[in-house]
Amino acid sequence: MSNLLHVTRQKMASNDNRTLLFLVFSFLSLLQINSCIAQNVKGGYWFLGSGITASDIDSTLFTHLFCAFADLDASTNQVVISSSNAQSFATFTSDVQQKNPSVLTLLSIGGGGGGSIADNFASMASQSSSRKTFIDSSIALARSNGFHGLDLDWEYPDTDAKMANLALLLQEWRAAVAAEAASSGKDALLLSAAVYYRPHYWSPTDYPAAVMAANLDWINAMAYDFFGSWSSTTGPLAALYNPGNGLSGDDGVSAWIQAGMPAGQIVLGFPFYGRAFTLADANNHGYFAPITGTAISPDGSIVYNQITKYISQHSATTVYNSTVVSAYCYSGTTWITYDDTQTISTKVGYAKGRGLKGYFAWHVGGDDNWVLSQTAQEAIEDQQHRRWFWLVMLISIAIVVFFIFGLICYLQRRTLKSEGILGVIKGFSSRFKTMAHKVESPESGAPNLQAFHYATLRAATDNFSSENKLGEGGFGPVYKIRQGSICWIGKNVFIS
Repeated sequence: MSNLLHVTRQKMASNDNRTLLFLVFSFLSLLQINSCIAQNVKGGYWFLGSGITASDIDSTLFTHLFCAFADLDASTNQVVISSSNAQSFATFTSDVQQKNPSVLTLLSIGGGGGGSIADNFASMASQSSSRKTFIDSSIALARSNGFHGLDLDWEYPDTDAKMANLALLLQEWRAAVAAEAASSGKDALLLSAAVYYRPHYWSPTDYPAAVMAANLDWINAMAYDFFGSWSSTTGPLAALYNPGNGLSGDDGVSAWIQAGMPAGQIVLGFPFYGRAFTLADANNHGYFAPITGTAISPDGSIVYNQITKYISQHSATTVYNSTVVSAYCYSGTTWITYDDTQTISTKVGYAKGRGLKGYFAWHVGGDDNWVLSQTAQEAIEDQQHRRWFWLVMLISIAIVVFFIFGLICYLQRRTLKSEGILGVIKGFSSRFKTMAHKVESPESGAPNLQAFHYATLRAATDNFSSENKLGEGGFGPVYKIRQGSICWIGKNVFIS
């Protein structure tokens, strides 16, 4: 019996350990869910000529802010900050952290602006020595100006050789960043890259997606500028879904994932500006309507806060297209494509639904009293609140289950400790008696039992005469009845 008690205690301990491991694993999984939520990117780009200063930015609406742009010196291959930008770049991090001390800043290098910038990147990336110069100077510049990371904006590598050199640059950059962090004792600088919305730029040459995934923290997919001054018709500037011409954010995201970039390293971009066109016919004002050129500005660009003013001042008609997820307005022959609050909210929901790392905007100075940025944050926080609700619920359930299980184990152990072997014996004895009672009880399903009145039995056995008594059975006296059958007078015969 002592062996039985020992085995019982062993089983209880084993169950305790399994349950404890399950609860610990569940809790750690929930913490991982929370960690994933906390690492999402809510980003925005700023540059000196954007119309606002860095200290004007409502940084509470962002997790990451990109300071644009540092330059590549073609003669030295060093990353430099122009004299006009030097002061504002040097104080950028401290300026934006006044409202949000936890916001992270990245120094963005390069940008658009024509083929010369892209050619300079291609030249720099083609040689090992020039790549090293670029990398070392970028790290030193980021550290000296207080940035938390670096963002590469090479628009765009478009040949196999350039893509191969980009891969080498990123591999060497990541290694140098890791080495610098180890030697300085500081957190490693973040590395990101602003890229074309799909993994190739008007050529069959793909970005080195696998290398980028291994060496960048994320990519910023520029899913906008699908229509512009080069276009012959109107069209959505930044359609989320394909409007019929194959240009959409969803197509780009899917292509990047298919190329090998994990969804969790893709940050979806959307514009805080629009493009204005002059309609050929004021009565033909839908998508793909013929145009005669741009409107409002030479290249048709117009920031969102100016679009809202235009709508108000000209009583422009606004249209939101839920099929492609884009907005436009028109007044007379002026037609403007842009992203409004409904568009932004839908795109943020899409990014979360696809498991993307987050979103970014170009550029924060184009917002109208932060309404677009607030809409984006509210959309992502709404989903985070739902996740938090389930997180709290699951943790609460786990705590209750753990408490109940602990209480049961405590009571069982206390019973074993106080009653010892005797308690175990009593327990088995009680169970045995219960089983025996079920076997003997007529309700247990014993076959062919009938109930008779006493007078019936008396008459059938001739008043229980000794001549009809056959002997003693296991359940009482055994009598022969008139029909020749046998009955027992005992627990299995009932007299009403």
